[in-house]
Amino acid sequence: MAAPRLVAAEVAQALDRQHAYLREIDTKASFVVAGTIALLAGVAALGRWPTNPHAQDAAGTAVAILILGLLAGAYTWFPRRAGAVPNPEAAAVQLWHLTEHDALARLTAERVRQYQQNRRVESHKQLGLRISIVCLPVATMIGVIAIILSIQ
Repeated sequence: MAAPRLVAAEVAQALDRQHAYLREIDTKASFVVAGTIALLAGVAALGRWPTNPHAQDAAGTAVAILILGLLAGAYTWFPRRAGAVPNPEAAAVQLWHLTEHDALARLTAERVRQYQQNRRVESHKQLGLRISIVCLPVATMIGVIAIILSIQ
């Protein structure tokens, strides 16, 4: 009976690691969104829009990209149903009458299903994080170009 326990424990640890990774993605998105908000606040604090038409285009593009990054960060945070460890009360009622092998098999199958469901959640969160990470430096570079154009 050591193999079923080992498999069940390994699957439970994998699910725990996956939940930690999903929380890490949300934390990373928080920092990227904070940077995006800081840049938007910097643009708002300027108090005036550039007079050079090319600088206006660059500044408008930078603001639009920052807003896209902000929306991508919100998409990363958007709550999704992530599979969690089965409810112990429900598991006790449903699995009490089973043999140890069958109970471990059911718990493991449920955790594997939840892990696969979390993979879809993970891919959506990664997409939002990647978009927001790309938007931040691109908008910064375009904003610097707008500043340079407005100085001339």
